[in-house]
Amino acid sequence: MKLMFLYLIIIYSIAIQAQMNEITLDYLKNNSTNIIIAKTKSITTYKINNRTFSDVKIEVLENIKGKLNTGNMLILKYIGGTIDGRTTLVLESPGFSENEESILFLTEHESKTSPRLYPKVLIGSSGKFNIIKNENTKEKILLRDKSTLPLKISLNTTNKLFEDNIPVLLDDFIKLIKQ
Repeated sequence: MKLMFLYLIIIYSIAIQAQMNEITLDYLKNNSTNIIIAKTKSITTYKINNRTFSDVKIEVLENIKGKLNTGNMLILKYIGGTIDGRTTLVLESPGFSENEESILFLTEHESKTSPRLYPKVLIGSSGKFNIIKNENTKEKILLRDKSTLPLKISLNTTNKLFEDNIPVLLDDFIKLIKQ
């Protein structure tokens, strides 16, 4: 049974990776209910039925698209995390660390146990971009979260962002989102 589960995860990951070649900035913009700059405030990891889960508490620092306001707090729920030094990773799930800032392309999904909609990062790590401050220039730059693939701006162009893992200036990326 465990082998079958692992096999399904590998097949799913390959399928996601194949689809990622078609993901564009336009796709992320058009399929997100909210696009925000956020700061990870805390990560709480716990077990249910021997499975590891994490609740990631984030604060909205800036709203780029959607109804969220600066200062709003959200909880993102994910399978995986670290308990007692043992880490469970799920391929293509976004990675979070406390006090990190990022741009998140969010969508909402339904819970099986509640009529409430819950926020999640669109297409896993493809919808998360890490913000890093360049210590030399003091400018904020972006790197892709857990991905080395370039990001096409749209299907109608050959222009790519993050090609060869070259970071993009935060201000330039926000301008592209708002276009």
